[in-house]
Amino acid sequence: MRKRQKHSLFRRGIRMDDILSSATEYGQTAILVLLVAWALRCAAKCERKWLFQLLAGAFCCFLLGNIYLMLHVWVMDDWAFVFSPADVSWLGLYSFFIAVDLGLMSEWTQQEQQRAKKYRRMAWLGPAVVIAFHISYIVLYPEIWPNNLVFCIVLSFLGYYAFLMFFTSRAKVGIQTNMHTYHGVMMFFLFVELILFFVSSFGGYPWILYYAILWALTAGLCLLVPAAKKGATA
Repeated sequence: MRKRQKHSLFRRGIRMDDILSSATEYGQTAILVLLVAWALRCAAKCERKWLFQLLAGAFCCFLLGNIYLMLHVWVMDDWAFVFSPADVSWLGLYSFFIAVDLGLMSEWTQQEQQRAKKYRRMAWLGPAVVIAFHISYIVLYPEIWPNNLVFCIVLSFLGYYAFLMFFTSRAKVGIQTNMHTYHGVMMFFLFVELILFFVSSFGGYPWILYYAILWALTAGLCLLVPAAKKGATA
């Protein structure tokens, strides 16, 4: 599960919450294992091996973060509050996604780079959205502002490149249009991630909504590989 904030329901021992928590932990971990294998298989067959290797690295980071938290709860009988190795894993997840965008940008021709210039200003909307969300996190849960600051910086970079690549891959711009679906999925992942952290910033947040968002996030991850495969082979 992806919880950086204090989980007030965890200490109450609510049975339904425990069931959903365990189902999400094990289910998401199993899906991540399959995603790693899927991405590596695509890397062995597709021309853009680096693209799927980076996606496999991203899924590995998420997987390692999940495993650490599961072991921490099992051994310590408590959640890993403040900054933990799981946070490093999630920062690695975002970094791999940024690396994918940078790799795709490195394939742009000079003409495509010129066409993309006018959209760079629009791409700053990404960091603006990320910063606005993180301000709300700090207002709602000021105790973890150092964590949020680190995440805000990395996610701002991801937001910039996600918005830029989404805008430039549209048909009317014509830059790597075959990857537009992938960038659309990445935008979905980014917004769901921000909403997830927003919901978990409340002390007594609705846990059913929280787990529903977590599964939506997992669904977004599952869509990345087929979207990348479609773009890489088109």
